[in-house]
Amino acid sequence: MTYRKLILAGLLVATVGTGCKKNMDDLFSNPETFTTTKIEYLLPTAIEAVVRQEYVQAYNNSFRQLGPMLQLNASTIDPISGNVYNITSDRAEWSTYYLTRMLNVIGIQNYYNYKIDKSQQEEYKVYYHLSKVLGAYSSAQATDLFDDMPYSQGFDAQNSLYGQPVNYYPVYDDQKSIYYSILDDLKAAAEYLGTVTLQPTLYESHKSLAVQDILYKGNMAKWQKMANSLRLRYAMRISAVDPARAKQELDDLVGGNKPLITDNADNGALLQGGQAFTSAGGTLVRAFYEAINYQYAPKFIVDQMTQSGDPRLQVFYRRASDTTAIVGLPATFADRTFAVTKAAVLDTVTFVQNTKLPTGVTINAADVYFLLAEARQQNLISTGDAKTYYENGVKASISWYYSIYLNSPVAKKPGLTAQPDASVINTLLASSSYAFDPNKAMEQIALQKYLNTGFMEMGETYAEFRRLDLPKLPADIYEGQQRNATFPVRYWYPTSEAANNSDNFSKVAAKNNATTRVWWDVK
Repeated sequence: MTYRKLILAGLLVATVGTGCKKNMDDLFSNPETFTTTKIEYLLPTAIEAVVRQEYVQAYNNSFRQLGPMLQLNASTIDPISGNVYNITSDRAEWSTYYLTRMLNVIGIQNYYNYKIDKSQQEEYKVYYHLSKVLGAYSSAQATDLFDDMPYSQGFDAQNSLYGQPVNYYPVYDDQKSIYYSILDDLKAAAEYLGTVTLQPTLYESHKSLAVQDILYKGNMAKWQKMANSLRLRYAMRISAVDPARAKQELDDLVGGNKPLITDNADNGALLQGGQAFTSAGGTLVRAFYEAINYQYAPKFIVDQMTQSGDPRLQVFYRRASDTTAIVGLPATFADRTFAVTKAAVLDTVTFVQNTKLPTGVTINAADVYFLLAEARQQNLISTGDAKTYYENGVKASISWYYSIYLNSPVAKKPGLTAQPDASVINTLLASSSYAFDPNKAMEQIALQKYLNTGFMEMGETYAEFRRLDLPKLPADIYEGQQRNATFPVRYWYPTSEAANNSDNFSKVAAKNNATTRVWWDVK
């Protein structure tokens, strides 16, 4: 990327001012009319940019690349023109991170550090730490794709706006350093957010936080839980390559009984409502709707859910009108011995036309339980037991997806109008293939992680699949060759890096391929 562009992008941050506090579009309708800003006006756009799954990225990367590759969905596109195992670019993720997702996150931090005086910093410290949580999540998503990246100097091209030294040629920080910084930021933020008392009668910015915070409506306890839960996630991410640091984080989080997201009411889900699934929309539901050739149910997931009696099957997929069962498409084209019209597709109520679908999810209760199950199974923590964590995760995931289904404005399926009965779930966990088995616990935990994150948290699905090398997916054979004997394990750097930041890029150029694993991926 051209880092000078960050200057131009940063001008949006520098010039947004006293427009409508509630409408993000109004903030940017005519930025040239503003000469000052308030930090609180940057928060809603920061949250949306970081958390929301944007349509183009979801359509191109989730449904047409990673989804079919990971057998989260099945496609009717032939294997030659639709080679999902061939990643040869950054797929626009690099510029999206630097120029979109992090723009107002860094804007908040720079305004806090350089544009307000010390007497105001106490008022705005809460916004500063919220931006740190958002930045940690966004940066982890990015480095999980690229490994080493410009991070400590990655946004210095904006510095002229704040009277600070400008750097157009940032160094690449190694992923270990990035992860350590992420973990430190999340810990500091959680500690502050767990003790802060908002003062709406004293500070207007505290009074308006319930409006500006479009994720948790100013609920600091929920932000604290999300920060701790993300730190749990990233501690487990590095647990194989850096067990000492992972154990340090886990001891503090679990041993210290820090609050985590263990209830779906606290999920990091961006609920904006009123989405359009037609061409007017720019969110995940439009990608679901338009990916017509990629909407088919994959045989791997259908078989797992059918064999176990998983009630999520009914809200994940819609069966073909002339069949009595949900049928999945095999990954191998030659195994598709029936008409594709008999294959099930992604459910209309839950996904394809659900205008109330969460536009993005950072982490949810099921994710947390499965992380705790893995940590206990690997003896990284001594609190609780893996079986209970695992079962709580399955229960939370079922409840989560049913709540998405039931909250949809689309007419419900006959006989499917409530959460599954507890007896159904208890039977599932006691006697089906989901019944916890210590001898294959990691395979079971990994499968449930995969089913839970799926499309809704695609970056997490891809990261955990690489880290755990699980679940084991069926072979995808074409013309006698297995196409998925290996998988791409990272994205490429954009070609602009070699041209615009050549000296620093040369130090990481040897990693610039889809086969060199990122730092934490040591299996």
